[in-house]
Amino acid sequence: MKHINSCLILLSSIFIACSSNSKENESGEKYSILVEFNDDRHYHNPEREKKRTERYLSKDSLYIFFETDYSYDTIDIKINSIQNKTVYLTTDGAVGVADVAILGKIETIDKIEIRKNYGKPLIIDLKDKSMNLWTVNFYLDTLRANRRKYLSWYE
Repeated sequence: MKHINSCLILLSSIFIACSSNSKENESGEKYSILVEFNDDRHYHNPEREKKRTERYLSKDSLYIFFETDYSYDTIDIKINSIQNKTVYLTTDGAVGVADVAILGKIETIDKIEIRKNYGKPLIIDLKDKSMNLWTVNFYLDTLRANRRKYLSWYE
C-alpha cells in the first residue's frame, strides 16, 4: 500500500510539473505571419503619389504604419535583435490607423521583428534600404506586413 501511495504522489507531482511547464512555454497570442515585399497595388496617379510620399517621408527613416484590427494590443518592435520600443495600439475606426513607428537611420537597420501580444515574431529582412514604408495589419488571425511604394491616405 505504501508503494502505491508513493507512486501516486510521484505521478501527481509529474503531472503538476508538466502542466505548469506547458503554461510557461505558451508564447502569447497565436496567429499566422505574412510578409509581402511586392507592392502590387494599383495606384490611380503614381506620379502624384510619389511626390506626396517624398514630401512627407524622409528616405533616411523607416516608417511602420499599424492599421486595422488592433484592440488594446501590445506591440514589441526589435531592430537588429535589440528591443527598440513597445507600443500599445487600438485602431481608430474613423481614420483606419492605430499608430506609426518612425525609426531613423534606415541604413543601420537590417532586421525588424514585430510581436503582437507576445506572440511569435513577424520578421522583415530589410536588404533593400529603399523599402522604408511598411504597413502592418492584423486581420483574420494573421499579422501581415506589406511593403508600400507610396504613403497611404489617412483621414
